[in-house]
Amino acid sequence: MHDVKRCACGTRLSNRNMSGRCHPCGLAHHNRLPETKAKRVSAMKRVWQRPEYRQNHSAKLKAHCAQPEVLEQRRQHAKKIGLQSMGVEAMRDPALIAKRSLRGTLTKMAWCPPHLIEDARELRKAGYRLAEIKEIIAEREEAEKREVRVRMGLSNG
Repeated sequence: MHDVKRCACGTRLSNRNMSGRCHPCGLAHHNRLPETKAKRVSAMKRVWQRPEYRQNHSAKLKAHCAQPEVLEQRRQHAKKIGLQSMGVEAMRDPALIAKRSLRGTLTKMAWCPPHLIEDARELRKAGYRLAEIKEIIAEREEAEKREVRVRMGLSNG
């Protein structure tokens, strides 16, 4: 009586099996390989670059999500996992509020260097218009650059 080949999960393997893994375990192993993941990521990035694919996918998803039974399933799932309470807690978390505030500031004031944002806010409170604030901030930034150049000995002031 000869030994029966088995996979790590316990599934019996045929004598011709050379990998030592059953089909599901072999797929799982292959899917975990970094090169497999990299190939899939690059392929999906290429696919999503095609506008017709994006539009088609978006249209199908909108149509699917507009179905009343799908909406009800999503609503029930949200209630089940307590999504509403999670959202309320997140809205009140000071760290998340600060993060949202900073993200909004960096988006809306992308023209302003981050270290001068408070100065720009003070100018706004003082009644300056946006164009004036941008000029003043640009002058301050240029003055800082000149000062750094002088300290480094790159220019004569």
